[in-house]
Amino acid sequence: MFNKKWFRVAIAVILTVIAMYIMIYLDVWFRAKHSYNEAEKAAANNDWKMAYTWYQTAVEQFSPPNSKWVKMSKEKMPIALEKWKEDLRKKKIPFEDYMLE
Repeated sequence: MFNKKWFRVAIAVILTVIAMYIMIYLDVWFRAKHSYNEAEKAAANNDWKMAYTWYQTAVEQFSPPNSKWVKMSKEKMPIALEKWKEDLRKKKIPFEDYMLE
């Protein structure tokens, strides 16, 4: 059976598809991690607008799969939004909720 050409081609196709899905998963995972880390840097600098945007990017563009980076971004996104709103209020900049999301 291993000597038949169709069998070898089928195995090669299956292995290629599996490798492709693994590479896509890893790419999305690393991009979500990068977005989360950028959001953390922005939050450390009290730049809540950028922090919220990076968390939102991780959640909206890099899920599925729901990696730990996406889950942590989902948890921190509302917190960053509230702190961004507080900053706008302190600066007396008028805004509506729909403008920020």
